[in-house]
Amino acid sequence: MNLKVALSEYLQRSGEAGPKQLGDEEEPSLVGSTQWLRDYLTGRVAFNDRLVLAAIGLLAVLFLAGVGLAISYHDKPVVMGSILGGDFLSMLGVIAWMWRIIVEKTRIDLAIAVIEGMPREQAAAYIQTMYESMGRVAVEPAVVRR
Repeated sequence: MNLKVALSEYLQRSGEAGPKQLGDEEEPSLVGSTQWLRDYLTGRVAFNDRLVLAAIGLLAVLFLAGVGLAISYHDKPVVMGSILGGDFLSMLGVIAWMWRIIVEKTRIDLAIAVIEGMPREQAAAYIQTMYESMGRVAVEPAVVRR
């Protein structure tokens, strides 16, 4: 289950998702759903930490393999260039994967801070805003205006 699915599940459990009914309906309890989301996010943080360590290890292995092969084929410039180019492209793929993990880890840390630091109703509203914004661009560039 990814973060967007977990936030959707939380919003379903808390009754914050979908159209709202007007009238004197009983509000669903946010206590159980908030505890469920906190437990899920805490477990996901540990998993993402292991993924980041694996990505860093993979980067180190790719770098060492590229350097080792480049040294082995130092007398053949075309082969050495191909090896270094392929190694560079492989490392770019790993870096892109690691970037997605770090962005998700940041969102999870923010969600945990919101759940623990805000009243449940405000936290649910913020989580809904976070869920709705996840369909958009993951990282928007900062615009400096003077």
